[in-house]
Amino acid sequence: MIANRYRSVLLQIIAGILLITGCDAPRSNPFDPQSSAYIPASAPSAINDLAVSEITSTTALLSWTAPAGAVEYLTYHSLPGWDGRSNQNAILYTGVIPGVGIAGSRQSVIIDLPSEESRSWAIFSRSENGLVSAGSNPVTIVPLRRNRLGNISAKATSIFQSSWIPPDLIELSLTAAISDSDGVDSVWATSDLGDFGELLLTRDGVTWSTQIAEHQAPTGILERLIGHAITVHYIDRSGFTSQSSPIYLSRIIYTPPLIESPRDTVVSEHPRLTWLAYGSEFIFTYGVDVVFIDTLSYNQTPIYRKYGINSDSTGHTVEDSLYARQGFYIWTLSVEDEFGDQAYSTEFKFSVSNGE
Repeated sequence: MIANRYRSVLLQIIAGILLITGCDAPRSNPFDPQSSAYIPASAPSAINDLAVSEITSTTALLSWTAPAGAVEYLTYHSLPGWDGRSNQNAILYTGVIPGVGIAGSRQSVIIDLPSEESRSWAIFSRSENGLVSAGSNPVTIVPLRRNRLGNISAKATSIFQSSWIPPDLIELSLTAAISDSDGVDSVWATSDLGDFGELLLTRDGVTWSTQIAEHQAPTGILERLIGHAITVHYIDRSGFTSQSSPIYLSRIIYTPPLIESPRDTVVSEHPRLTWLAYGSEFIFTYGVDVVFIDTLSYNQTPIYRKYGINSDSTGHTVEDSLYARQGFYIWTLSVEDEFGDQAYSTEFKFSVSNGE
């Protein structure tokens, strides 16, 4: 009876102790917000050693030390002068960023630069419970100047010029129409058989050209170039080099057309220029050029030009009025194939009647 009484008292004492300790436990729990020992969640530490290297015109390498407590990186960029601490008014980078490495390890990523302008960059990190750190030290990236691609359209043709005094002249004509917002500094041409030297800017400010006599061509014989790729290169004023697609010489027209009249005669102010029909297996058109030569100065002045005359034609009436002058006119007839290769006749002269 006495033993049972003591046992009951002991159980009551133990229950009291458990009640007291149970009520006190939450007050010392670091995970219980009601506990005085509670430790609030905090954002990861800010990165303070962000560095940039290997800058190109379109990319840069960022590197940093992984912070403790982070599970994700957020990268922002803004105008130079941004302190990087807050992402307000900054732009979130949407490119690929690596996951968070082991705290204290070195990490890096190659980012794509959004434009040519200078931008400041910073990295933020987020904890598992969504808290975001302050931004890292900012780094300003000045991209290398990008090559703003231009347009180049090149062409290689042959020119055969019949001459009264042998030998006839055969030339390679290289032309390139170039449009580049950075401007063009120099232009030149090459092939697997040798170099062709520089092309010069023409009066239109867009086309570059050169004419190379057959004996000055890398092969010495122009016909050997047929089938070999020729490339036109240029350097813009920012120092970038570009080149054309390969171009090819298609043909050399060795047979010139033959003029019929006028030949050393006096004509009206709208002369009729005639020639013998040109026989050819390729598609072609005719062209006429009229030049005035002053007998006092011997200056040559182009007066009239007409190209694209149908291949079934054997004559053309000059549409502009020619006038009697102190001098004489010379004219040439040409044929041109579909690739732009040309053959010119020998020239003949004529005079214009003064109406008397």
